[in-house]
Amino acid sequence: GGGGARGGGGGGDGGDGGGGLTSPVSSADVAWVLRSDCKAPLLELCLPLAEDRTWPALRAVGAGLWLPRGDALRAALEAAAKAKFSATRRPEACALLYLALGKKGALQALCRVVRDEKLGGFLAHDFQEPRWRSAAKKNAFSLLSKQQHGLAAAFFLLASDVEAAARVCSRQLADVQLAIVIARLHEAEAPELFGAIVEHELLPHAEAEADAWLVAVSHMLLGRPLEAVRTLSAAGGQTFAAAGDSSPMGGAREAEGLDPKTSLRRASSYEPGCRIAFVHELLAAPT
Repeated sequence: GGGGARGGGGGGDGGDGGGGLTSPVSSADVAWVLRSDCKAPLLELCLPLAEDRTWPALRAVGAGLWLPRGDALRAALEAAAKAKFSATRRPEACALLYLALGKKGALQALCRVVRDEKLGGFLAHDFQEPRWRSAAKKNAFSLLSKQQHGLAAAFFLLASDVEAAARVCSRQLADVQLAIVIARLHEAEAPELFGAIVEHELLPHAEAEADAWLVAVSHMLLGRPLEAVRTLSAAGGQTFAAAGDSSPMGGAREAEGLDPKTSLRRASSYEPGCRIAFVHELLAAPT
């Protein structure tokens, strides 16, 4: 993975920059991490200090793509939510992260701390009742119209519309990692959502960006390692159809800056040693 000096990272409504790596990892790094059995220790290595674990810092190391559902993911997201509140002192700024974790009570407590009676009062309602779910969804659409996308996604979660919340993250917030995290955390309520986001949001984006490694990551997340092999094998000096056009994989656009939707560095496909080693790794143990 990529290293770097301490500092901030980009991001949407999920959190502020702060500590951690200023050199985000590449899509190739994420592909390799997906093959690791030590993902939680890798997060500790990338972001050793709890205060570094803002959502932008987590995004910068690709954690939303490679950290599986479980205690490590929940702990990382809760740390990001706390960091966001500490930086802003605004409960609505961290509402999406807390509600993604199902921690409405913690968010209510923050409202009491800063005397945010409007949000705190609304959160006090029972969202198992259809009338309050309907009210939450109505508020979510109102917030979308006001360009308050992060809070809109939070209210969709209050309304138990996980699909709408994830869609707002991926499209309006341009944060597909956060959409994937929400799908992982809410797998019980929306079991098909994770696959749908990867298939219909991440994979088409990766193809449009002509990033063979990100395409391979998408196939790996979907349980299609042989498709990842085919993608990377074809990327060596070949062309890649992207958005109806043919663009050379590993071209100038890949080498420039960050992918705005994933916050990853675009990995050059013209790294034959790395690519060949990864293809051999997948073929040796494709599952």
